[in-house]
Amino acid sequence: MNPATSAAPVPTRRRPGALRRALRVFVGAFLVLGSLGTAWAFASPVMAVPDEPAHAIHAAAVVRGQVPGEPTGEGGWTDVVVPEYVADSYEVRCFAFDPAVSGECQQDISTDDAPTEVTTSAGSYDPLYYAVVGLPSLVLEGESSFYGMRIAGVLLCSAFLALSLVALDQLRRRFFAVAAFVLSATPMLFFLVAGINPNGLEVVSCVMLFSWLALLVERLDEGVPAHRVAMVVVAAVTVANTRSIGLLWLLVVVVALLADRKVLPVLLRSVAFWVGTAVIGLGAAFSVLWVLSTASLSVTVPNPGVGTPFPQAFRLMLAATFDNFQGYVGLFGWLDTPVPQTVVSVWTSVILAAVVAGLVFGRAWSRRALAIVLVAFVLVPPLVQGSTAVDYGFIWQARYILALLCTVVVAAGIALDHAFPEAVRQVRVRRLVALVLGTLVVLQVYAFLWNLRRYVVGLPDGWSKMIVAPEWQPPGSWVLWAAIAAVVTAAGTVAAHRLGTSEPLVSARTPPRSHEVTSVSDQDHLAQEPEEAPAQQRTRP
Repeated sequence: MNPATSAAPVPTRRRPGALRRALRVFVGAFLVLGSLGTAWAFASPVMAVPDEPAHAIHAAAVVRGQVPGEPTGEGGWTDVVVPEYVADSYEVRCFAFDPAVSGECQQDISTDDAPTEVTTSAGSYDPLYYAVVGLPSLVLEGESSFYGMRIAGVLLCSAFLALSLVALDQLRRRFFAVAAFVLSATPMLFFLVAGINPNGLEVVSCVMLFSWLALLVERLDEGVPAHRVAMVVVAAVTVANTRSIGLLWLLVVVVALLADRKVLPVLLRSVAFWVGTAVIGLGAAFSVLWVLSTASLSVTVPNPGVGTPFPQAFRLMLAATFDNFQGYVGLFGWLDTPVPQTVVSVWTSVILAAVVAGLVFGRAWSRRALAIVLVAFVLVPPLVQGSTAVDYGFIWQARYILALLCTVVVAAGIALDHAFPEAVRQVRVRRLVALVLGTLVVLQVYAFLWNLRRYVVGLPDGWSKMIVAPEWQPPGSWVLWAAIAAVVTAAGTVAAHRLGTSEPLVSARTPPRSHEVTSVSDQDHLAQEPEEAPAQQRTRP
């Protein structure tokens, strides 16, 4: 290989069937994730997700042209006019903060759509998410409208997650990456995705951004395909316009994957890269202008700890990094229903094992990307909370950093694939991963049932009462949605494992395995080694 040209992209020929496979992966993943997300959407009464009334009101207002509404002068609160049943959404959360109270306490939700003025604390939030989720409120009324908004959010987030899996499937090695994708989809993620809250879209768009940028970097020797840039653009603009902190997630992921000094020169020669960068810049600029022109960074309610100095707040948040895993794995309701500690401990142990292994054994850009995202995951909460505690008190919740946690897990999977490229060929390794994924299926279904129990009978009552004397039932009965969740979770995990162990559709130009180029930064060592001659040209000794 000529050292002078080793870093130049090599024209490639797309193998027949690549598009069909990508479409098949997307459709299959979308159906599985959409079905499981829908089951979660019906597993809780409406307004059972943190701040769901405020977000439902804002969504209904945005699709009716009230962007952002009339500021009240108090933080991010705004006055809007929405249908009466939406305005009354705060009044139906009778079970909030008390896991002993079942969903039976919720009165029948009105279908009165008379225009009603109401104040919402989410009125200053970026309108992107709400412009999609609020659409069902234009054609549905009452409880069905709220469930419709939930399902709209589920479908939107499921599309982003499915596209993430499409990117991971196109990596030259993706056995551990696909398994890590399953590991990153904690019960808490599905709980948030299934509610009317932009937190779910924030997480999945961050994962999608990392996945497509990782694919672009790993196969940069093939050039800069416009469709990959387009996927990066969609994810980047979305993550920047979910919550105000999304701009920071965008910066972290871009720095993590483009930190290699040999990556940017290749990108800078691509027209697609410049066009994509311009679009991302416009999307980020809109987010910045929105934040500056509204009070979206203001605190809407008093919080304990006002006056705490930076050093103390920083230490407290840093010490709580691992304690917060409860909120990463499962903290349902209005943060009042933690899943059993066994679920948290097992899930956390698998995550920590994957991340530590990726850091220890990972190579080149994949390990560096994992390290950068991990450092941001650990330091952002202490830095943000430390700098704001003196004025606003302790406002941070574990779910606020879930976007980076899920990205860290996926990054660990990619690093492990680079560290152990032949692991997929080892039967014992495949069995071990299958055992881990099977355990995650059990934990996922158990967490789903735990959330159902909280609302069907209340947590103090036993499992048997759910069957013989349920107090609250979702549309179609809790048994129906529990069965759907169990079947879909198991089938989807089996399909993901098969996808990770199947032969990838790699480029026809892929070098011999012993000299495989995984990115521009990996090509230097090849400049000193002659390429292996084709098999038909070798001579016997």
